[in-house]
Amino acid sequence: MSANFDTAIKSVLAREGGYCNIAEDRGGPTNFGITQAVARANGYTGDMCDLPLAVAIDIYKRRYWLPLYDSFPLPLAIKVFDTAVNAGPSRAHKLLQQALNARGARLLVDGDVGPATKAALALFDPADVLTAYRAAQRQFYLDLIARDPSQAKFKNGWLARAAS
Repeated sequence: MSANFDTAIKSVLAREGGYCNIAEDRGGPTNFGITQAVARANGYTGDMCDLPLAVAIDIYKRRYWLPLYDSFPLPLAIKVFDTAVNAGPSRAHKLLQQALNARGARLLVDGDVGPATKAALALFDPADVLTAYRAAQRQFYLDLIARDPSQAKFKNGWLARAAS
């Protein structure tokens, strides 16, 4: 594993914890932040409370980290990775595009980190992009709660995650 992935996975696992199955959580049963749907899509067929940590780490590395984030500057890579785990890669990438646009880029916010997004990422100070990303993530969570008040129970955790 790369040193960047090692740092990122420790951060994500510290936030995600172990097994949980909260009725209001749209992800359903999760373990180490891996939803049952993601686990099944990656070949795990057992009970989610028995998901081995090594399997979760492998899913995180193959599904999330390797396709993209190893090429991002730290700590922005960890932030986008963490958001992809929490809200899905498409949402994480849209927030990145919004953050880059807030810094002056003119990107289509489509969740596809293609050549235009990568080029824009290289133009701006990663610390400034990270600040804009945190603001976009915070607003995403507030908008989600406004649309679906049943999600308000997650507000404090989500806003802490956005600020981190």
